[in-house]
Amino acid sequence: MLGALQDNVVGWARTGGLVGLTLAMTVENLVQVVPSLVILPLAGHLSAQGVISLPAAILCSIAGSLVGCLIWYSLGRLVNEERLERYARRRGGLLGITPERLHTSRQWFQRHGWQVVCWGRLIPVLRTNVSLPAGIELMPLPAFLGWSTLGTGLWNSSCILVGYGLTLASR
Repeated sequence: MLGALQDNVVGWARTGGLVGLTLAMTVENLVQVVPSLVILPLAGHLSAQGVISLPAAILCSIAGSLVGCLIWYSLGRLVNEERLERYARRRGGLLGITPERLHTSRQWFQRHGWQVVCWGRLIPVLRTNVSLPAGIELMPLPAFLGWSTLGTGLWNSSCILVGYGLTLASR
């Protein structure tokens, strides 16, 4: 089942155009099934081939990432810490969230706030896990979106440009 989901997500990015890329990045931010290090260079490759526009690929990848981030952030605001830990113990492994990861991300967030949201987007496993504590800690939504957009924009743009550059270099 996991393999099929991975294949679908990569397929969306490969054949779904900008909508597929947006959807793939949303799913990547929700469940970490297919890492952005697979999806984003593929988007750069498709841009270099003229299948999708480079600026649009960057914008759609950021939009998809932010949708996934907002879902986790909203869950953090709605669910208290005790309920979340109980869920992480029972079913969190399916989503890549363990009680240990939850506790660690909350500690980091309490110490570093906006820095975790912004710079955490540049670290593959952490990038998905920083939204939940931001919601739990009631980080203001405009600040959350601003810092998330900056960090996600840096990461997504860099990865897309690598795929773009490698494709052009191989011609």
